[in-house]
Amino acid sequence: MKKIVSLLVLSLLLFCSCDTLLEASPIGNSNYEPGENEVLLDSSKTFASQVGDSEKIYVIRDTFDLGKAEVSIGKNSILKFAGGSVKNGTVVFNNTKITGYPNFTACNYKGNLTNDEVNLDWFNFDNGGTYSYYSISVPKQDPVIFQQILDCLKSGTQLNINKIYAINKPVKITKKIYLKGADKSEGIYASMITQNMDYGFFNCDSFNSLFIVENGGEISVQGLS
Repeated sequence: MKKIVSLLVLSLLLFCSCDTLLEASPIGNSNYEPGENEVLLDSSKTFASQVGDSEKIYVIRDTFDLGKAEVSIGKNSILKFAGGSVKNGTVVFNNTKITGYPNFTACNYKGNLTNDEVNLDWFNFDNGGTYSYYSISVPKQDPVIFQQILDCLKSGTQLNINKIYAINKPVKITKKIYLKGADKSEGIYASMITQNMDYGFFNCDSFNSLFIVENGGEISVQGLS
């Protein structure tokens, strides 16, 4: 009898815990009610028709295909990714902050972001090519898109690097950027890719330096390997 009672109590506790988790994460609920200044984007409408107002929080739960169009985000607004993504177009940031789990694919970028910290893997910019070095193969990234991302960052941004980026063209640094990898003991820029390299930048061409620092620019890294 005691075992049955214990199991019932445990079941009730688990039920209550799950219910609490659901309440704490309302975005996953189909009955989610947007908070103040939040706009839950409707997948049946175009992305461009919904993100033009200033000082709003745009909640993105679905995948939005821009159809190669250029879309401007309303000034001083937030793009809050909640399981959704944006692809196939040009996104014009306008003092924009991106939060949640950002996912951009096959996009171009203009304007300016206000984030103090940005993960580079929010922006998927593989160019379809592959770089192979002995038994190691990694996808190549588009240096033009990489430059666009750098240009959108504000001075002093911490750019987190969580995977290998094989770049075949130098990029310009015109502001202060802090590059940070997952492991503080390792550098994030390699002249030669190695088997145990999990993240960082790799120069896959013959140019001398991946980063060209211009007037007003400054780049800070954890170390050079």
